[in-house]
Amino acid sequence: WRPIGIALAALVAVVIVGWCALPGMLTQDRSTQLNDALASAQGHITAAQSASDVAKSRTELDAARNDIARARGLKPDEAKVAALQTQVDTIGKSYDAVVDLGDGLRRVIAFDGTVTAPFNMVTATFGDGALWLVESQRGRVFRLDLSGKSDPVEVYRTGATYGGTTARDPKAITWDAAAGRLLIVDAGPTLFSITPSKTPVPITLRGAKDLKSIGAIATYGNNLYVLDPQAGDVWRYLPGGDGFDSERSGLLGSIDLGDARAFAVDGDFYILGGSSLRHFSPPRELPPMLQGVDRPIASAAGVAADAQRRLIYVGDRGGRRIVVSDRDGTYRRQYRHPQFVDIRGVALSADGTTAYVLTGDALYSFAPSP
Repeated sequence: WRPIGIALAALVAVVIVGWCALPGMLTQDRSTQLNDALASAQGHITAAQSASDVAKSRTELDAARNDIARARGLKPDEAKVAALQTQVDTIGKSYDAVVDLGDGLRRVIAFDGTVTAPFNMVTATFGDGALWLVESQRGRVFRLDLSGKSDPVEVYRTGATYGGTTARDPKAITWDAAAGRLLIVDAGPTLFSITPSKTPVPITLRGAKDLKSIGAIATYGNNLYVLDPQAGDVWRYLPGGDGFDSERSGLLGSIDLGDARAFAVDGDFYILGGSSLRHFSPPRELPPMLQGVDRPIASAAGVAADAQRRLIYVGDRGGRRIVVSDRDGTYRRQYRHPQFVDIRGVALSADGTTAYVLTGDALYSFAPSP
């Protein structure tokens, strides 16, 4: 029994020594884990600051946040944790590039009391120093003098007869700067031209009834472009006759355009879907726009191009904001205001120095950041 007793005593001694040493070992291990988490977080922050694009920077910041959370779990009162969190938050805000407009937003006009009810404003475009507005409830188009000296003037109404043609619901409008006129495509589809201070005139759009759908129209140079989501294409019409009496050319090659609803043209095409902005240099599709934005657009409403500054503006109805991408696809900034609760469209002045935001009950303007 004596050998057994000696062995048991030795075992007890080992257990006691281990028990006494364990707290120190655990403390040392937690300290190592804490230092590793802090070092990893700092490494990701450094990588975020040196990344070549915002999307990569955001990925690094997310990794840093995970490391900071791990460090906080190990030692909640660690001062370095709070310092790193502050650093990440500051960098993140700079990438979000949020511009709170505050008093910088001006109400141009409230529609209640100035437009005969019922009304439902759905889109706007700039031209001839005015805003042209489409109202879908009664199928009307208005011209709004931006000086604020007069109420919107009705220039088109569904059911009226223009040049022997009965007007139907307006489906899309665009300002034709080359010819100094507004173009309207109705549900016919018939193409109408409105020169300021004159009544609408039907003009030729060859093969219009062969189009599968008309999501939007735009002009660039002397040409007319028609977004046809169901055909998966953008059609180009050259000027001819009294309008666009020419064979149309498909520029995208019948691709899937999903829920495309609007587009802008500045030589390239920027096609807006419900939650995406796609960039085409026909026939090629380029990398998507708004890379690095803090969150995807939700229920997009309107797109406008500032060709001079190479910027693209998108109305984000779901996000209650106007987001901006540069032509290369990088997210630049976003504008917010409490009035952006029901965005319907966005437009830019000819020189790009004023942005207009159409909501369900009013039209607003602001001066974009340089």
